[in-house]
Amino acid sequence: VPPANLSVLYQETGDMDKALYWARESLRISPDAVAYSNLAVSYRDLNRLDEAKSITLEAESLDKKSPFLYFGLVGIAFLQQDPTTVNVALKRIADYPGYEDQPLGFQANISAFSGKLMSARDFERRSVASAIRADVKDRAGWTQAIAAVREQFIGNPGLAVRNAHAALALSKTSAVVGT
Repeated sequence: VPPANLSVLYQETGDMDKALYWARESLRISPDAVAYSNLAVSYRDLNRLDEAKSITLEAESLDKKSPFLYFGLVGIAFLQQDPTTVNVALKRIADYPGYEDQPLGFQANISAFSGKLMSARDFERRSVASAIRADVKDRAGWTQAIAAVREQFIGNPGLAVRNAHAALALSKTSAVVGT
């Protein structure tokens, strides 16, 4: 649906007010899981966390579920410092075939944010291995690319370079290559 696509494009370019407008339009035209997910992310990105969580719960109650809905919920719950909801959302993502790597990637980022770098690296390795097993090498490459940036940021350039090379070996998508 074009409004959903516009919402995502505006989210990516940082124009959150327009993203919210088009997310609402998308939900009005086609109230599916994608529309609910986009609307929740738009609210989250505007720091309207209660509205974001409310729209997620509404989608669940209407059985408009998808891994993308729970991706948004992880972010909302993380920002609200609600580890119980983070864990529930991560489990729900893992229940979708082909998405088992995603909760591990989220856990890597959460661990890194909390200063648990060894744990972050372990989750990252497990996420990459899971993505490769699921034959989604682009996601494995993206996880490696994020790990490379993280390692460079914390002052570990050797590991950053190794992760960057591994990311490029797995995927040549624009998200990994940077074009």
